[in-house]
Amino acid sequence: MYSKFGWLTEAEDVFDMLHKRSVCSWTALIAGYSEHGYSELVLRCFEQMQTERICPNDVTYCCFLRACGIIKELDRGGKCHQEIVEKGLEKDTSIGTTLVGMYSKCGSLSQAQGVFRMLSVQDVTAWTAMIAGYTEQNFHHEALHCFNQMQHKCACSNTVTYICVLKACGSLGVLVKITDIHKEVVLKGFESDFTLNNSLIGAYAKCGSFQDAWSLLNNFPAQDVVTWSAMIKGYAVNQESDMAIECFHRMLNEGLKPDAVLFLCLLTACGHGSMVLQGQDFFNMMGCVHNIQPAPEHLNCMVYLFARVGLLYEALTVLEMLSPASEGTWLSLLSACKIYGEQELGLRCFQQLVELNPRDATWYVIMSDIYMSDGKLDDALGVERMRLDARAEKKPAISTIELNHKTYEFLVGSGQYTESPVFSRNLWRKMQINGHIPDLDTCRIYYF
Repeated sequence: MYSKFGWLTEAEDVFDMLHKRSVCSWTALIAGYSEHGYSELVLRCFEQMQTERICPNDVTYCCFLRACGIIKELDRGGKCHQEIVEKGLEKDTSIGTTLVGMYSKCGSLSQAQGVFRMLSVQDVTAWTAMIAGYTEQNFHHEALHCFNQMQHKCACSNTVTYICVLKACGSLGVLVKITDIHKEVVLKGFESDFTLNNSLIGAYAKCGSFQDAWSLLNNFPAQDVVTWSAMIKGYAVNQESDMAIECFHRMLNEGLKPDAVLFLCLLTACGHGSMVLQGQDFFNMMGCVHNIQPAPEHLNCMVYLFARVGLLYEALTVLEMLSPASEGTWLSLLSACKIYGEQELGLRCFQQLVELNPRDATWYVIMSDIYMSDGKLDDALGVERMRLDARAEKKPAISTIELNHKTYEFLVGSGQYTESPVFSRNLWRKMQINGHIPDLDTCRIYYF
């Protein structure tokens, strides 16, 4: 009872007074820790329980696996999976679904798929766990494909399913699919769900369909900081930085207080708009006005902002505050070094990136380009040899486009649509209608 209501100190006191601790008492305490987000305590308690030779039940296993997923403890989750298999519990729906979620959260999608296929009953929770895993790891096409399979097999979606799929749709820019999901949401009576409504707003905004996003925002009886963050992020993604800042001021006028996520969206918008002064103001406002401690993600945004406008050593100063800096942050600075012809700093960024991940070809290509731009062919060839020695293979770029209510995926160099002159003409016409002017000076056209 104490655990259920979050009175964990009282629950621990009662637990400590027990002369004989059964699986039920252990599980009650573990479930309390799990429900209130104390994942480390879940793991510690579970392992202590096993030390005392108490055999876990299905609820205990689910709590433990959930905690492993949250704190990315793949090894401990994998050992627990082995134990579950030895006891013949791997086909239990609740345990199997939790295993799918654990592996997905830890980034081990192949193992998540293996468990999912073994489930005797693939219910909405199992499907949603799989879709959520793809979305969390940025496999958005796979998430959408999984959702389509789920619908084909007549498994009913719930609000969590839609939230996960909308995130994938927003990232892919598939507006037609978002509209279809919106219709489903209304038909099922889910439109009053606050989190789902925010997800719809975010998906529409990311696709640049701001009329639909504003319509949802204005017609919903309440908005919170998440709602406004979704709008600001949408404007940031679509390079409309002024509108993002206008949204921020409108939110303040509504009496809402910004949080760390909203400031991240604002700084992203400033980065895309090369708004250095505004970005610095917002960064300072976080701590001085709103008492929000900048996280590494905020510092990453400042690195990108300074680098984008050529303030490379200012960017480096911020980057050195990060311990350690991520690949993405070093890559932002390396890319800026290419644009502004900063060879010495570019080499430092390149060396850091190779140390972090020698198998990604991106860094080698950019560094080679920096040398080529300066006429240093031998150095460029040296970088290319390094790439080959490291077996860092170049990955072809992929893009998606929506045409006549269908989404097409393009793989650079594949020529999969070149055999269709009608398709090519329609695509070219669509580009012209939308005002796109191709930059033929910076690309090569190959005729086959």
